[in-house]
Amino acid sequence: MVKFSKQLEGQLVPEWRDAYCNYKQLKKDVKRIKQERLLQNGSIIPAGSADSSTLRRSLSSLQQNISGRLGRSLSYKNRLPGELLVLHKKDRRDVQHGDSTVYETELMEPLGHAEQDRAFFNRLDAQLNKINRFYKLKETEYIAQARHLERQLLALFHVQEALARQKLILQSSSKSSGEENSNSSSDDESIEVSENVQPKNPSRSDTGRIMRSRAGVSSREEHHESIMSPFHTVRGKGDYDSRLQKLRDSNVEPENNKSVRDHARFADRESRNIIQDMIDLSLSQKKINGSEKMLRTAFIEFYRGLGLLKSYSSLNIVAFAKILKKYDKVVKWNLAPMYIKEVERSYFASSDKVTKLITRVEDIFTKHFSHHDRRKAMAQLRPMQEHGGHTTTFFLGIFSGSTAGLLVAFILILLTQPDYRIMAGKEYMKSVFIIFSTLGLLLLHMYMYGWNVYAWQRTRINYGFIFEFSPGTELRYREVLLICTALSSMLLGTMIVHIIASAKEAPNYNHSEWAPMAITLVFLVMLLIPANILYKSSRYFFLRCFRRIVFAPFYKVVLSDFFLGDQLTSQVASFRNFEFMLCYYSGGYFQHRNDSACSDNMTFKLLMYVFSLLPYWWRFLQCLRRWRDEGDKLQLYNSGKYMSAMVAVVLRLAYVSHSSIALLVLFVLSSCFATLYQVYWDVVVDWGLLQQNSKNPGLRDNLILKRKYLYYISMWLNALLRLAWISSIQPLNGIPGFSQPAWSVIFAALEVIRRGQWNFYRLENEHLNNVGKYRAVKTVPLPFKEFQGGSV
Repeated sequence: MVKFSKQLEGQLVPEWRDAYCNYKQLKKDVKRIKQERLLQNGSIIPAGSADSSTLRRSLSSLQQNISGRLGRSLSYKNRLPGELLVLHKKDRRDVQHGDSTVYETELMEPLGHAEQDRAFFNRLDAQLNKINRFYKLKETEYIAQARHLERQLLALFHVQEALARQKLILQSSSKSSGEENSNSSSDDESIEVSENVQPKNPSRSDTGRIMRSRAGVSSREEHHESIMSPFHTVRGKGDYDSRLQKLRDSNVEPENNKSVRDHARFADRESRNIIQDMIDLSLSQKKINGSEKMLRTAFIEFYRGLGLLKSYSSLNIVAFAKILKKYDKVVKWNLAPMYIKEVERSYFASSDKVTKLITRVEDIFTKHFSHHDRRKAMAQLRPMQEHGGHTTTFFLGIFSGSTAGLLVAFILILLTQPDYRIMAGKEYMKSVFIIFSTLGLLLLHMYMYGWNVYAWQRTRINYGFIFEFSPGTELRYREVLLICTALSSMLLGTMIVHIIASAKEAPNYNHSEWAPMAITLVFLVMLLIPANILYKSSRYFFLRCFRRIVFAPFYKVVLSDFFLGDQLTSQVASFRNFEFMLCYYSGGYFQHRNDSACSDNMTFKLLMYVFSLLPYWWRFLQCLRRWRDEGDKLQLYNSGKYMSAMVAVVLRLAYVSHSSIALLVLFVLSSCFATLYQVYWDVVVDWGLLQQNSKNPGLRDNLILKRKYLYYISMWLNALLRLAWISSIQPLNGIPGFSQPAWSVIFAALEVIRRGQWNFYRLENEHLNNVGKYRAVKTVPLPFKEFQGGSV
């Protein structure tokens, strides 16, 4: 049976952790009460009473204490719980929290003189008051949000009605312009409706004016409604569908005194504008579809927040019941029912506003966003996490074993077979291994992400909410590691087959050298395949983020975008290897493994600079875009970090190509400056450590990991791994079988490992920021702008 403390830890909302009942601390109070009772009853000897004289004094004092308390307990034996405990309710007006009810427990004899009992009930009252305040605050926020969503939904209905009317007008105008004997009075009525509903060229400002004119009445009516009934004024599309049907079926006869010349002029004007009107309607329909999609997402997040608040209430009620049951078991009094009765009457337990809101959201979503299909609506409102279960674990074990075996086999082949390392005078590590190592670095990064997900889950860091994954689509660590091990088995198997086949074909490699390109294309196809397999939602989420990174200045930057951008800065070696792959195959050098041809080609030398700078350039542009959108000067300093990294990379490549003292000095100075810049930013800004006056020296006040020394080790390890550029000063060829390309792969792998460590602490800091602001659901932008007075 799972203990309730673990059950509470597993079910609470991580961002609201501090607002829950402090069950662990209350449990410690009950243990202290139990120890005090045991001391009073003489069941244990007080600590430090080993001396014989001290022991005698303790026994005599215990005997007197027992005799005195025994007489008092006999006199209190028949007292009712109401005579031992009184829970007072006081109305308190607070500027910060508003009017609230405060609970205070008064203990009677014999509990009134028990210090530990008073401390327990004081803490219990404080927890009850805290939960009531938090629940009321969140409930007020959700009611206000419900009103906003109501006005937005009404505005959407009005826009849809206006667009539908204009479509009918356009159809009527098109028909009348093609007929010689048209109904002129009907056309005049259509013109009047068109002018009152929506202009011919509907822009966003025009739509806003329509919203304000049509939503003004409903917003004023809604202002006078009770706070208990948000969504009360939301009506369905049938209200205006019937009017549209009447307009469609109406056939007004033309007036006999209408001038034929006026009618002809009107028909000519309509025929000239009909194409433009169709284009405008198409654009308006796209805007409305986008607005409907935004509202659907907003309702889903709103519903999720209501569910979290309802779960918050239920868990805290159970926490109070559990801890009071433990207290009664220790003190042998039946006080729990009396206190729980007051808890159930408290605001957070008795208020039904959230339950009513949940029911109304379900009805609205079913009717307006799911075409009255309740099963479809609930599937969107309550998405279920798809778990692979035993199948995922089974295949993870198979692929893990095959990956380990193939890796050992490949290493043994390289170490024990010199003919495989050098074929026809061409070193394997300097040519085709560079291509394989690119895929290996990417897979290592995926392994680190799998470890990150495992650590985030164990420490209750809500990574799915931080990255804004769609509910139910985030990958667990088993799914991530399953993908990694499956791809690793494919890659290592291809490498072993390739090295054996190329040894037979040497010195001409007409067929075997296509294996690296083939496995690379297979990886790309698995990433881009549109079929709903291989975790399509996660693959497409990655592709969307990557697209926003490539076009950084043109998209608003969110956390998942710049987080992925930071990952790319740790894959600079892979970008350079990709440039080598383009040269190696496009120039036909793979047929003879002529790896030096790419390093001698001036065009590809210049491309080496471009590919090496791309990740830093993208992050630089992202920082500028965030500074433009948010006005945060810190982003300018962050962009300076990536600019210094770009300068260091350029000087490093220049020194490797043209070794000189001047370039060496510039390279070392720029790299030292960039490294200090990056280490400071990692530790202070990204991780939030080294805070002054912190209760944890050199760290921060709030820590998730209980072992503080891990933070100190991680800070030093991060700084050490940032110094990998030192390997570029002097080539490392001291170990047989390890050439400079092999060392480059090793140092690139260390950078990937450093990034994996950085990821954990970066999300830990972001999670703690969300906890401090109690952010548990996404803030979804709404399609229509609201003005003062509630108009839309």
